[in-house]
Amino acid sequence: MNITFMIGNGFDLNIGLKTRYKDFILDYLKVDTKDDMLKKFKQDIDRNADLWSSAELAFGQYTNEFSHEKNEVEAFTNCHENFCVNLAEYLKKQEKRINYGVLKANLATDFIQCMKNIMGGFRTEQRDTIRRSVDAVGGGFQYNFISFNYTRTLDKCVEYAKAEVEVLGRRTYNGHIYANTIGELIHVHGYTDRDMVLGVNDETQIVNMKLFENEYPEYLAQIIKKETNQMNGEYVDRRVYELLEKSNLIYIYGMSIGETDAIWWKRICDLLSQKQNLRIILHCFDAPQESLFRTKHIAYERKMRERLIRFSEFDEEKNNEISQWIHIATNNIFNELKDICTEKIEEQGLKAM
Repeated sequence: MNITFMIGNGFDLNIGLKTRYKDFILDYLKVDTKDDMLKKFKQDIDRNADLWSSAELAFGQYTNEFSHEKNEVEAFTNCHENFCVNLAEYLKKQEKRINYGVLKANLATDFIQCMKNIMGGFRTEQRDTIRRSVDAVGGGFQYNFISFNYTRTLDKCVEYAKAEVEVLGRRTYNGHIYANTIGELIHVHGYTDRDMVLGVNDETQIVNMKLFENEYPEYLAQIIKKETNQMNGEYVDRRVYELLEKSNLIYIYGMSIGETDAIWWKRICDLLSQKQNLRIILHCFDAPQESLFRTKHIAYERKMRERLIRFSEFDEEKNNEISQWIHIATNNIFNELKDICTEKIEEQGLKAM
């Protein structure tokens, strides 16, 4: 029974890191540069702050500021690389705010508890629906992770959890007892120190494709995610495809379901149509508060399902069929890890003194 978590930037935000693009850009604009092209690049970012809060899509549009006739593709690539290098350094500094030495023991325990709480917060009917699909698959639970982050915060949680216990409890199925374990962790977009992937989903998200005509394909590959992963040569996309293929339950946490990751949302829609017992749990942070009537909440859940289903290539009837297997979670499954880089460090640090 494979349970796969797809983890986005919301995970790092939840633990208290300032990892939004808008946070980084405030820092980036303060970095001194003598290069005229980079100066103009930063000025353009400053003038279009809203656009650059979604930096990946912004790079696709920013190609229009460069001319193929003037052979400016390398200048564009230099801007992209400078942005990425500085982003990596910024994220390293953010991650240093976490005192892993102080938090190690509690981090392992809390993370294990979070993984076991995947059905927490659901209404009875939805919980029963998910449980029936889970009960249809034998074996122990194997928890896998696909990280869309460059940081290693999730890696540390997984590392400490593995060191804390050999198995995450046991599951009885058809009279047999199986161990629950932690399986794979794959970084689909690389790390802060290698194989970084930052760009668009495909060529349709690049405004000025002429910029890359008659040039080495590596320049274009640097801003198309799939091409960058192929260039990195680690079979990352294939491994993620295979992991999703064997998953029985996929939990999406901290992700905006944005266009620059369309390849993965389309893949999930395809799998929903192919696998009878596959279920998706989509966590959303901004749900309306519960009130006397659930009308607004139900409308919100439908809207969130549509956010994922829009990447499907099926007709309306098929989309309605697969959307019922997408369950919207509004409770924070990783609440035990919330703000660990601020209040909890100070609190535990004082206790240790």
